[in-house]
Amino acid sequence: MLVVTLGLIYFHENTLFAVENLSSFDYEQNSKEQKEIKMCLREILAGNCSLRKKDFDTLIGKILFEEEKKEEKIKKQKTELASKIKACLSEQRQLTRLLREQLVKHANGESGSVDVERVLESIKNNYQKKINQILEELKAYEKKYKVYQRKQNEINNKLRELINKGEELRIEDLKKLKKDQEVNERKAIRKERQEEVKNLLTSFRQQRSESHQKSDADKKI
Repeated sequence: MLVVTLGLIYFHENTLFAVENLSSFDYEQNSKEQKEIKMCLREILAGNCSLRKKDFDTLIGKILFEEEKKEEKIKKQKTELASKIKACLSEQRQLTRLLREQLVKHANGESGSVDVERVLESIKNNYQKKINQILEELKAYEKKYKVYQRKQNEINNKLRELINKGEELRIEDLKKLKKDQEVNERKAIRKERQEEVKNLLTSFRQQRSESHQKSDADKKI
């Protein structure tokens, strides 16, 4: 029993470590890269007298507005998840310490196996109810983060293409990019709504199926 329990502690602590690591997502690289690209475009357009720096800042702000809103939203979600993880880890570590204490007492004959099993059950229940929920939230967050990162890379690539125009770069190129971004954003919103409707219908069908199964089971009784 002692070996099994110690194995559980080892697994439990490593699971917490994995959860803690999953909460780490980096935004700095994309932000730094995009800032450098914007500065380069700003200088090119100001240099060929196509656009004043002040006007460029306004236009590029409009182009990146939606993506910056999404970044703030996903950063806020990360902060909320980190807070949940921190609270959960603190509670789990307390339970782990309590389990160690019970194991020592059990080994010294100061307590019975019932006390150890009670703590083990507490850890198990807490793991299932909280850790699993956080893992699901982290998976959803990671999915959103990957979409965000992919879009950031796409935007940065388009901005680099504008840089490659050099002295031929004009304000019309930025306006076209802005228009393309607006079209893509509308498509993304439409797709997101379609996914939401699809998920709602799937959930409704599942609930109805479960309800019918329960009703059939009650009739048999």
